[in-house]
Formats: sequence, C-alpha cells, structure tokens
Amino acid sequence: MPSRRLLHTRGLIFFSLIICGTLAYVHTYILTLEYFDKRTTSPFTECARFLNLAGGTAGVFTAHPDLLATYYKGPIYKLPEKGAFEGILQEAKEKGVRYLLIESTCINSKELIDLYYQSVYPRQGRIPSEFQLVKAEKGVYGLYSIGPEEEQQVWFKAAIFSHLQWGEARRQAWETMLTLLGASTSTFGDTTIISSVDITEFDVVVFDDFKRPLNDAERSYLEESVQNGLTIIVSGLSPSYLAGGTKDLTGISSWFGATVFSEAPKEARWKVKFTEDAKEIIKGLDLNQEYAFYTDSDWSTPTACLAQLESIVYAYRVNDQAATIFSYKFGKGNIIFNGPRFGFLSQDAGTFVAFLRALILSALVQTSSH
Repeated sequence: MPSRRLLHTRGLIFFSLIICGTLAYVHTYILTLEYFDKRTTSPFTECARFLNLAGGTAGVFTAHPDLLATYYKGPIYKLPEKGAFEGILQEAKEKGVRYLLIESTCINSKELIDLYYQSVYPRQGRIPSEFQLVKAEKGVYGLYSIGPEEEQQVWFKAAIFSHLQWGEARRQAWETMLTLLGASTSTFGDTTIISSVDITEFDVVVFDDFKRPLNDAERSYLEESVQNGLTIIVSGLSPSYLAGGTKDLTGISSWFGATVFSEAPKEARWKVKFTEDAKEIIKGLDLNQEYAFYTDSDWSTPTACLAQLESIVYAYRVNDQAATIFSYKFGKGNIIFNGPRFGFLSQDAGTFVAFLRALILSALVQTSSH
C-alpha cells in the first residue's frame, strides 16, 4: 500500500496545543472572537504562535496591537471600532488582512452568543454566508473561516461511513466539520464493502454509527491502512461492528486500542469529564466540569470502551469511568474513538466540537510527519 501523505503537506503546520483552523495560501480570512482577560496575554501568545507558524507575514486586526506586537512581527492593524462583522470584513479585505483577532468585549456580548449559536445550527440563524465556524467555546470565543466557498483550500481527503437511516443529521455534521477543517469529503453507507473502496485515497476515514459487522478481510484491510498512516475515527456504536458484531474487541484491539465496548442503559444521561491529557489538545478545558454530551433522545449517553494502557484517554463517563474519547497510535497511523454520538447536538456542543476538531488536526500533524 502506498505511504500516506496529505495534500499540500506543508500547509498542515499547526500549533498542537491550540489549533487555530486550517492555513491557506489564498485570500481566506479568519475571524477569532477571543475573550480578553487583562490578567493574561495567553490569547495573544497563542495566536501569535499560530501566525508565526503560518509564515509570519499575514496581516492581523486586533483591538490590542501593542500586546500582539510583543509576540508577532507581521503586519498588525488597529481593529476598526465597528460592531458589524460585514464592516470589519470589508476593511480587512481592503487592507489585505487575512486574520482578525476580536475580543468578545469589542462587540455586544449577545451578538457574540447569537453568532455562535447560529453557526452551530446554520438552519436556525441568519449568520452571513461568509462566516463559517471552525471552533468555538460558548460565550467566550469563536473561530471562523470567512470567505467565498471557492476560496477554501483543500488540505486532506476524508471518507465517512455511516448508517444512513439513523444518522443523516450527524453525517451532515461530520461533513460540515471536516469541510471547515479543509477536507474534501466522500460519504458511504454501512452496506458498502470496505475493501471495495480504495481508502489509500483518503487521509481520514470516519465510521459514524456503522452498523454492519465487518468480515475478516475488511478488518485486515483497515489494520493495514492504519499501519501505513491512515487516521480512523470510530464513533458511537461502530466499535462493536468493526469487531464483527460483538462487545468483545480483542479481535481488533491490536490496532484499535481497546478490548471491550460499553453502551449505557437506554434512558441513561451520563456526563463526561476530561483528563489531564486532554489539556495537551486544548489548554483551556475545565477538568472539574461535567459535560453533557447527550440529548433528550434515548441511547444518547456517549458510548465507551475499556481502553488499553497504550491508549491516551481524553475523556471518560463520570458514572463508570469508561473511556469515551481516546486515541491510539498504531504504526504510522492513528485511531480516534469518539463515544459522544450525539455530541454535535448536545448541550455542550461547543466544547465537544472544539475538542474533536483539535484532536483530528493533532492526529493529521502526526501522520504528515511520516
């Protein structure tokens, strides 16, 4: 099997601790709505590191150019004192600015929250079409990719295998998220024979509530693909079906990173907490908070696994401490297990989406180095 590589590999230079979206060499505009706390300069240091890794030449708007200039030597402009995003974007285009660092205090706080929610649920709001949410933390900040669709750069290819009768909304959420990260996506139903698809064409493969037991040939095909550099995201109910239709995962544990699959009771609503390792992906996580990555639907508690010692567990169910988000390195590739199958629609969707995006980009950075 050919060695793995990403499209435009040098474009995937990311700051691994605070992932700030995809880089592009076309006129793509990024809007960062950052909460400014006068006790810390971390938003500026983090964004400066990203900008420096991106080449250090992009123009930036910020309300505090003096603070940003301490860490970033590229062109910096004082943010226009306007509340309208359209006006800020227009002036950015006129000046050739590619990035905007905007604190939540620069605009009405309700507008920030409205913009965030309308971005997460695009069919329920009237957000300008140029603004596309990349990552966000509810009520604190949002990272937006701004610009016409044709200006978005494709950095990697992704395939999504899902149970279409159950997961149309979640499949669309996966497509949207991966597209905003810079992916071109292809979708398949769970009736598709995996070995009939040339997955060497993809950098990321998602199994979202995949409900057909795989055969031995398909499992071997996936194992070989991960070993050669593929990143596989296994979400929701998928682990047991990848293992052949059983909760005993020992048949795939060598490359999956877990030995037992666990689903909570039908009416359960179990919350999730993050681990110290999760702060290596996003520093600002509250490890004391219990997150609700479920909805009012039955069976919506995140699924979980008994992870192997070599796996890195990022989140666990509070009720039984079972791993609900983890990653596992196998050969040149990576496995990401994502138990919160309803995370995109949950009460804490902002944190869920932000962490998942950052974790995916972190895995892509690892595989691109091979």
